[in-house]
Amino acid sequence: MPATNIGFTLGRILLLFAAFFLLPAVVSAGYGESETVLAFVAGAILTAFAGGLLMFSYRGVGGVPTKREIIVLPLVGWLAGGFFAGVPMALAGAAPSLFEGFFEGLSGLTTTGATIIEDVDGTPRGILFWRALLQWVGGIATLAFAIAIAPALDLGGARLINLALLHGEGGTLTDRLRGVAEPLLPVYVILSLLCAVLYWAAGMPLFDAVCHALSTVSSGGFSTRSESLAAFHAPLVELVAVPFMILAATNFTYHWATLRRRQFLYWRDPEIRLLGALFLIGVIAIVAGGLVQSHLSGGGPGLAHDLRVAVVSAASAASTTGFVASGEVPLTLFGVVALCALLFVGGGMGSTAGGLKAMRLLILMRHAGCELARLAHPSSIARLNYLQRKVAGHSLSGVWVVYFLFLVALALVAVGFAATGQNLETAFYLALTALSNAGPIMGALDPGFSGFHHLGDDALAVYVLAMTAGRIEIITALALLAPAIWRR
Repeated sequence: MPATNIGFTLGRILLLFAAFFLLPAVVSAGYGESETVLAFVAGAILTAFAGGLLMFSYRGVGGVPTKREIIVLPLVGWLAGGFFAGVPMALAGAAPSLFEGFFEGLSGLTTTGATIIEDVDGTPRGILFWRALLQWVGGIATLAFAIAIAPALDLGGARLINLALLHGEGGTLTDRLRGVAEPLLPVYVILSLLCAVLYWAAGMPLFDAVCHALSTVSSGGFSTRSESLAAFHAPLVELVAVPFMILAATNFTYHWATLRRRQFLYWRDPEIRLLGALFLIGVIAIVAGGLVQSHLSGGGPGLAHDLRVAVVSAASAASTTGFVASGEVPLTLFGVVALCALLFVGGGMGSTAGGLKAMRLLILMRHAGCELARLAHPSSIARLNYLQRKVAGHSLSGVWVVYFLFLVALALVAVGFAATGQNLETAFYLALTALSNAGPIMGALDPGFSGFHHLGDDALAVYVLAMTAGRIEIITALALLAPAIWRR
């Protein structure tokens, strides 16, 4: 493969990424964690060296990127970032091996939130902050991919996304990414700061509030406690998380339009209305299951408890954040099915959430309605519109392809986990959480799950492939296998 824009752009990204290593080093120094400080300094030097080497090797390369370069960069960027992010965790002993450090780093950058750390409560503060920061960085990277790169590829109907700002048509890869990061980064920072302040006001210690804010706004799910939000035993903390998880699951350009242009666009978008409807259905299903279980058992925590757990769990699943609410009893079958459905759909286009995306489900539903109308009136012409625009044939086909591939990938990944020794139920939950980038919610779906640290390297490798494919979209991952992409 000849020298391209990829090497130079990746080099610049790694150089910028190396600067982030200094933040957890400062946190570690503040808490007297000298070994962890050295690990982050070593990681920063290694990452900066790799980035500088790439920039030097590909200097002078520029111009408008090819489709091959646009497709390859996200995959290479997330994998390389995950590797370098895992180095300090392995050096500090938080991860038993470099591979498991890579898993943890990639899980953070893809905002999946699956952790191999068994004793999160006893982990050095610098590492905990680093994990949260990785998800925060991964969140802005996800927005850049969803708004600057995916619409340019127009894979899976991504061009149908409604954006309140331009998404970098033409120009170099760096120009595209900068065109998204510059307007959205201030909004991202404001939401993060507001979330941290409210967590702190609700009773979280300041360090925990900052880390959870970084994880919440990015739809990540990493926590500073082994029991996630449930460890704080504070219903107010859980309720603070809900609106920010919902904001993270919606189109971020709408947040920008609200703050910068005073344009309130949310309810004009049918995708957001569908997300709201699915959220309410999920809450009702979880509460109904809890009431039925309470009736059969002759007692229970009560309606207020069930409603709180339902709201937090539904928001966590719909946003693919994965935070686990405090609950005295496991979710019923109704609740588990509702969470699985919400995870499958995921959040909205242009958000930090994973999953199929609500816009695609909406288009599939409308297309099904058009086909049913044709059965009643064969001579009629049913026009499929979205946001007052006609949905082109290739975009509609792309949406159906993504839906089909997501189902196929879900089945194949589940079989892959089963082949590593997992029972079929756990294998399905692992596959769904990996492809939807919602690792921490495994504890709610499968109370008997012993944790990712008990999975072997073979199962972790399957999870790495699945969460990467879920983050860059299944169709983008498969496009890399198409021979036409690699022809000059």
